Amino acid sequence: MMLTDLENKAKLLCLSGFRALLHSLPIRMLHRLAQWSAQLTYRLDRDKRRMMAAELAALGPAALGGGKLAEVVQRGLINIRKDVFEELSLVPDMSAYKLKKLTFFTGLDNLEAGLAQGRGVIILLTHFGFRKIIIPALGYAGYRVHQVATHPLTLAKEDARAAVHNRMMELELEFDRLVPASFIYVENFLRPIYRALEANEIVIFTIDGPVGQKRVALPFFQRQILLPPTPFSLGLKQGVPMLPVFVVRQPDNRHNLNINPPLPTQNPDGKAVALPQIMQAFVSLLEQYVRRHPCHYADYLYRSRLNPITDNMHVFQP
Repeated sequence: MMLTDLENKAKLLCLSGFRALLHSLPIRMLHRLAQWSAQLTYRLDRDKRRMMAAELAALGPAALGGGKLAEVVQRGLINIRKDVFEELSLVPDMSAYKLKKLTFFTGLDNLEAGLAQGRGVIILLTHFGFRKIIIPALGYAGYRVHQVATHPLTLAKEDARAAVHNRMMELELEFDRLVPASFIYVENFLRPIYRALEANEIVIFTIDGPVGQKRVALPFFQRQILLPPTPFSLGLKQGVPMLPVFVVRQPDNRHNLNINPPLPTQNPDGKAVALPQIMQAFVSLLEQYVRRHPCHYADYLYRSRLNPITDNMHVFQP
């Protein structure tokens, strides 16, 4: 069954008064509470469970990495609920201390090498894992960071039953205002992107989200994924290193912020790599991470089905 109005009201209560409790809970208790909550959703929200399973199954067995579909769905619900509870606990008192307890970097040398070239760095994110946490983690580590994004309030819905979604967008805006980084909203003039790169700073694109009207269809397991070419063409034209980053939750619930080597822009013979090849190289890397951690992408497969990028255009085709 779909969530009832009563259950939606309970969610709204959790997003308001419940936050004070989350701030005071030890992190282990917060994660335990998130797990209990997710397991309850798994039992009660049959439509969500089935849709998430259908979206995962459509990718084909290779995307599950040998895991069982029901287990991946349940693990996906637990992961996203932990992400949400962590985000609620970080707002409004985010700090370097809290971020250090929740995160650690792998591949920071790739970022340093990119910045050493003096042209700035483009970080390419997807909705894989708790991807937003890298923004404050980099900011508190002393880097100048700029996230290209859609303004959260432009994603609000007018549906009378969308109160939970709209409240989440308000909380996302609170998160944006707290992090030690700037947000370049695509509804405004985009010259700040070029200024940031010219200043040898970091610009982050979340490329499987709603930003970008023009899309390129690329093979992704047994489907296709529609991605905007703009971040990749920008990196090519400006000679800016493009670093794919994937956030992986560890068994101890810390987030490993994996900064991968830059996408290759030259072949061994010195010739430039074509834009479609660069984009496919990124998608192939995404496939590797999904294969190893399918539960980290399960919730986004579900949410992208509910919220098409334009009209009825789904990020994942067919």
